[in-house]
Amino acid sequence: MITKNSIDQLKRESELKLDSLKNLEDTQSLSKEQKKSYIEQKLIKEIHYAAENSHFYSKFYKDNLIDIQSIQKESDLQKLPFTTKEHLREQYPFGLLASSLEKVSHYAESTGTTGVPTSAYFSQKDWFQNNIYVAYRLMDLFSEDDIAIISAPYELSVPAQDLEKTFDLIGITQVACGVLNEFCSWEKTVDLIYKVQPTIMVASGTRVLLLSEVAQKMGYCAKMDFSVKKILNIGETANQSKAKKINEIWGADVFNAYGMTETCSLAITCHHGNMHIMDDRYNYEVIDVQSGHNIKGEGKGELVITSLENEVMPLIRYKTNDQVSISTQPCECGNTADIMQHYGRIDDVIRIGEWQISYLKLEEFIMSCESHNKFYRVEYDNKQMNITVDLKESYSADFITEELQSNFPESVRDNIIINIFDKEEREEYIEYLKKSLKPFSKMFVKK
Repeated sequence: MITKNSIDQLKRESELKLDSLKNLEDTQSLSKEQKKSYIEQKLIKEIHYAAENSHFYSKFYKDNLIDIQSIQKESDLQKLPFTTKEHLREQYPFGLLASSLEKVSHYAESTGTTGVPTSAYFSQKDWFQNNIYVAYRLMDLFSEDDIAIISAPYELSVPAQDLEKTFDLIGITQVACGVLNEFCSWEKTVDLIYKVQPTIMVASGTRVLLLSEVAQKMGYCAKMDFSVKKILNIGETANQSKAKKINEIWGADVFNAYGMTETCSLAITCHHGNMHIMDDRYNYEVIDVQSGHNIKGEGKGELVITSLENEVMPLIRYKTNDQVSISTQPCECGNTADIMQHYGRIDDVIRIGEWQISYLKLEEFIMSCESHNKFYRVEYDNKQMNITVDLKESYSADFITEELQSNFPESVRDNIIINIFDKEEREEYIEYLKKSLKPFSKMFVKK
């Protein structure tokens, strides 16, 4: 039965959105120094809130003999132990809850491919605030004149649902396709891209390349027959070479959005190509992987984040397992938030003897080759790496072998074997990638 309480609840939802908007408005009017002080106040308040309201953090700090009252400024953060992904697995599903369960409006999980999944949950306030802050950043790239096709996971996932609400705020027309579902097959998605003529595509870079392959088989040219001019890459980072490859095929600019299930968005690319952190929502540290010391502004390290205003699932000094660097260099776009560069997951590294390379850097080497088409497969152990590449028709196997080998140090070239997909093998591999929720990760196989 609809009652006055029903109306009051709807009013409350509207008030939460207005409060989040007012919060955004207030922070944008601050100078950089004022904002730094404002964020520090929020940071300390969040830490104390977590210690008082989260059973996990209350016990965690007690077990580690932490006097929470001694945490009064940003530099005191170093006194606190790190929260890890293992902690999240141990507390699955609601062990990090800092409120009543009734306050949770959105629940999500990781895929759990490495074992027990991690969960994430958000209150209406958390969700609205994130939507509004992301919308504000994306208005630099998109407008109400755009049509967006979203080819990203929806089930138990945050990014697609987050962006759907964000696009609502901007006024973008949306076509929600999802992935790996019975109704919106790869061919159906391409058909919609042709008929609806979206200007924005939301998908991972690898999925975008796979869609271009499906389109080609259906008789379409992605650049000539479609209207996609902007691609929001989510779920993986597109390095410059991959972004250039996608641009050549689709005629579209590629923008990275970085985040994770536990946090929603953490950084978004501006129209100048720089990825700005969401410093209104999280505090960012960059730590030396070995020592754990903060090296922000001094080079690459592991990203550690602390939420500033999460009601139901505060995260304090959460180790993301992602390698980044953060720069305070100003950007011409006018956004004063620091600029982050993402180098991939710390564990996604290939080691041959003492030499090592990240998955993302290796992909950049492959994608930068003039003779390389779209796809590749990497099989490796600690002695040898076999790279099977997708050769463009007008090039020879010798050409791409020499071109790709030149990217590697001479000391390891004998340990790197370059192979070429034959036609049948290529088709089978593409079908294999199309069945994966995360096709990028399937391109690397440790033997």
